[in-house]
Amino acid sequence: ETFSLLYYEFDAATREPPPWEPESYKLIGRIAAGEGRFNTNSEVIINTEIKSIPVTKKGVYFAFRDQGACISLLAIKVYYITCPEVTINFAKFPTTPTGREVTFIEQATGRCVDNA
Repeated sequence: ETFSLLYYEFDAATREPPPWEPESYKLIGRIAAGEGRFNTNSEVIINTEIKSIPVTKKGVYFAFRDQGACISLLAIKVYYITCPEVTINFAKFPTTPTGREVTFIEQATGRCVDNA
């Protein structure tokens, strides 16, 4: 019992999402139910999955494809990592998203602080 997690990157905004063509989307992974079931005490055990992708375009759609799995999505959190705003030697640099990988160096344009 699994479902597929896929994504589709794009550079231009459109009013309609991209058509559902599985070959257009990239597979992030297959998510299995694992231990997320009721145990003998009727307590619910919830699985947590963390996935990461390198985004190379301006936007991304995510798709969750269920083909008969008996599992539920309780929450989905999508976020990106940024470097904080910083002031160095009279120059102020804005909050900047990291590159495709957290360790990639990204160039940011700073501006002079007031009265500098």
